[in-house]
Amino acid sequence: MQYISSALSSFLFRRVHQDPAITCINLIDISTCQSRTISFCLKRKLVPREVQSLFGVVEPSWGHTRRLCKILKSEYWRQVRLYLDWLRIIVQGGQEDYQAKRRFEDYKRLASQTTEFIWQQTRVQLPPKKKRAAICLNNITVLGGATL
Repeated sequence: MQYISSALSSFLFRRVHQDPAITCINLIDISTCQSRTISFCLKRKLVPREVQSLFGVVEPSWGHTRRLCKILKSEYWRQVRLYLDWLRIIVQGGQEDYQAKRRFEDYKRLASQTTEFIWQQTRVQLPPKKKRAAICLNNITVLGGATL
């Protein structure tokens, strides 16, 4: 097994399997988790390593970071669509339409399950959400005998 480093974590990547469909599923898993990691960073206003490496030692502005994160996220989802198309082509090789469609759905289900497993493993490694201190704005004013 190998690990592919990305934004704030590493993604598990199994060696290239002899079955091209399994290799395709691995690539779907990795691209999906990378896209989710970018979304995680955007929500928490973190700079992913991919973006930081583009700027070197200079700290990018939040506007640049957000723009690049959106581009990276869309590219990762484009890769997922490409790998799904590739999987469909692999599965249809020499089979009846019904069998190919059923096998493709089985592979998609397997990809979804493995993606969720890898994402749950990745989420644990990501930084936790910052806790905000509770701010109390209830000012009590006593005027005469009345409390406001």
